[in-house]
Amino acid sequence: MLIRLGLIVILFFQLACGTDGSVEESASLHVLYEDSVCVSDNLNLRSEPNTEAFIVGKLKPGLDLEVLSFSEDNLWAKVQITFEGARITGWVAKRYLCQTTENDTIGGVQSYTAKATAYYPDPSPLEGGFLDERGAKLRTLQAYLRGEVEYVSVAMDLKLRRKGVPYGTIVRIPELEEHYGRSIEFRVVDNGGAFVDKGFSRIDICVENRRESLRSPVNGQVTLIFAGI
Repeated sequence: MLIRLGLIVILFFQLACGTDGSVEESASLHVLYEDSVCVSDNLNLRSEPNTEAFIVGKLKPGLDLEVLSFSEDNLWAKVQITFEGARITGWVAKRYLCQTTENDTIGGVQSYTAKATAYYPDPSPLEGGFLDERGAKLRTLQAYLRGEVEYVSVAMDLKLRRKGVPYGTIVRIPELEEHYGRSIEFRVVDNGGAFVDKGFSRIDICVENRRESLRSPVNGQVTLIFAGI
């Protein structure tokens, strides 16, 4: 799949050695999903899909990228560019991919931009109780981080069940994984009146209590990554 960069073509590449690298966390890569990409800062290409790997070179806005594959943890995308007739291969940190249209499919992975909020187990009508839509106990983000549960419960539009998102569908949220410095498995197991007809544009993340529900990491715009829906 070819992803094109911006309207103004400006290329800056400093070749060190080797031909395989990745994008460092200091950069921001915005995928527009109409075969275009906009990079807002310099990108460091590294030799492996991690931030400790050797830096091959630096990229500025304006080049074409071809997405080749994804890392096993789905946090990096292997890309290829052409510079002065040479093909340079590297890794893009997917936590810096930010779509600006509704969705896209890259390598079997669906990605959406959504507004995230948080809820917590509580008997009040607003929070909805202690169980998910099938009667299972809600799993909170804090319990997951402590290693007490196998996933984090999230709520989305119930109508998504008819659009390839059945109960238990796994979703990744790279912004939260970056914040907490680890992979987190979220599962769509709940719904609510606030999400009716919102589609993929809203998600509610289950946290431990009201205080945690007000924290910034779980409130704001996030990227939702689904595999195989």
